[in-house]
Amino acid sequence: MPFLRLYQKFQSGLKWITRQRKAGINIEAQESRFKQTIAEPMDLAWKNLTREEQDDFIKKSRKDY
Repeated sequence: MPFLRLYQKFQSGLKWITRQRKAGINIEAQESRFKQTIAEPMDLAWKNLTREEQDDFIKKSRKDY
């Protein structure tokens, strides 16, 4: 999965996790699955990007805010 798609899923997942925690819902199983299927692959994909690709992504992502 391309890095951008993983990043988008990561952002969405973090928002969902935060909402669930604020509501007091126990989501340990979902958090574990999120780490395995999204966070860890995203970390690996980030490490495989060149420094230029990382810098370019950072610049583009900052424009979104």
